[in-house]
Amino acid sequence: MSWIESAVIRAQEEKAENAKAFSYSLKIHEHFLEHCENLWMKFSTILEEIKKHFKEDCSIQKDENQLVITIALVVITITVVKKNVREHYYGEADLKYKCSHDSGKPKLAVELLYLNPTEHPVWMYKVLQGKEEIEVAFSEVEAEHVIKTALWKYVE
Repeated sequence: MSWIESAVIRAQEEKAENAKAFSYSLKIHEHFLEHCENLWMKFSTILEEIKKHFKEDCSIQKDENQLVITIALVVITITVVKKNVREHYYGEADLKYKCSHDSGKPKLAVELLYLNPTEHPVWMYKVLQGKEEIEVAFSEVEAEHVIKTALWKYVE
């Protein structure tokens, strides 16, 4: 096989991969609000439990791209943004919290999420394992950990 034939094969493979990536990105674009709702659902079980115990000291406000959880003097904000880079769409979620006792507060284990551009996008985050960064799917376990960390002063 000549170098030209080899180049043609690689170019066709790259073109097919780019087309697949574009179709995945369109799915993120077209179903972005559903992806946001899926992220909010990760918090639903723990929030039901917290509302049961904290009663009027707990409020939850959500709209299309933001979830604001207030528990006593702690405010957890999750903001989701759809981004477009040269017609390739992806989603990011920024997790933050503030409290009346901000000095010395622990850092959230998960502060940034992203929608992985695959056929079935899920919210992911990166974690350092040894010297390698790996991708992990965000689940209800991490959602509970986010809230527990934000409530650190009350949990101690």
